[in-house]
Amino acid sequence: METPAKAEINTEPPITLRVVEQYTTGKSPERNEDALAMASDRLVLSDGATDKNGFKHEGKTGGELAAEAAITACLETDGYGRVLVDAATTAIHAQYEAFNEAALENSRSRYGATLVDARLIVEETGNPQLVVTMVGDSGARVTLHDGSQQLFYETKSIDRENGALRAAYIHEHPDDIEGGRAVIMPRLQDQHTLQNVPTVENAYGYGVIDGTYVPDEFIRVAKFSASDVQSIELFSDGYQAVPTETGVAAFEAALAHQNAIDPHRIGLGGYDPQTKTADDRTYVLATIDV
Repeated sequence: METPAKAEINTEPPITLRVVEQYTTGKSPERNEDALAMASDRLVLSDGATDKNGFKHEGKTGGELAAEAAITACLETDGYGRVLVDAATTAIHAQYEAFNEAALENSRSRYGATLVDARLIVEETGNPQLVVTMVGDSGARVTLHDGSQQLFYETKSIDRENGALRAAYIHEHPDDIEGGRAVIMPRLQDQHTLQNVPTVENAYGYGVIDGTYVPDEFIRVAKFSASDVQSIELFSDGYQAVPTETGVAAFEAALAHQNAIDPHRIGLGGYDPQTKTADDRTYVLATIDV
């Protein structure tokens, strides 16, 4: 894995990505802050961060605005790594200039999103490659023709701590599930102060596409020879349990199993405690067509 500091050649690859399955649903029927888009050479998924301050523009939450901006920027931008992240960042910054000026100076007014982008490129060597760019806690998994899998999925340290605090409250007050969320809400509302803060400055700092510069340490890039790849999956953190099998049915089955054992996400049955009971979830599976 590497973090590039420059753009790479991205010419039209002689092969394409073929979407096999895709699925998305919101945690509530009226809203879904995940966004997913695709072209013949790229897949892009973004999970908008649920806005804690109630910002909306033309009926859309900050999370929806951020995810849509990130997705559009990546569809319109060639390259990978820093190039994509900066393009998505610029798109959200432009939103602030247009209708959320408070966010230009006050981090409390900012919204954000994760980003995971998988695309086919041809570098100077002429060999097609699959390149995955990631910021935040959405996931990607590459399955190779030899049967091995590489999973890229990280949880923020601040989320792990907040999840543990919520779980501890619910274990002590099992009849007050909502109270667990209320206990950590002040911490969630102040979490904006950690966005894109290098970990050398604050161990809880994390990367997010929020209109401000994303430090290199929060940009993850993985490259694979396209000829080695059997499939690529992208998914949002609504799927916290990742099955060995690929496909929507496998991910939904893993979620159902988690719901049966740990419905309130408080760390039962070996699962990690979470900051909330449910989240938007999105999944896409693609193969490479030669």
